[in-house]
Amino acid sequence: MQMKEAMRDTNRPHTEAGRDETTVERLDRNLEEMSGELRVAVTGVQVLFAFLSVVPFDSGFSGIGPFERS
Repeated sequence: MQMKEAMRDTNRPHTEAGRDETTVERLDRNLEEMSGELRVAVTGVQVLFAFLSVVPFDSGFSGIGPFERS
């Protein structure tokens, strides 16, 4: 029985977190997590850029006359 457990451990090594996964599975999981975090970061950058690009234009519209508004 101990021999089977030892063979199973060599075929599928445990990672630092104690997960029973191969190197390819670990890399695949890390890639999925990183792409998910990247989607969140890109959305945050887009929202921040939108607010920062509105600020210079927003303050100038209150001082223009009716001719410039049309």
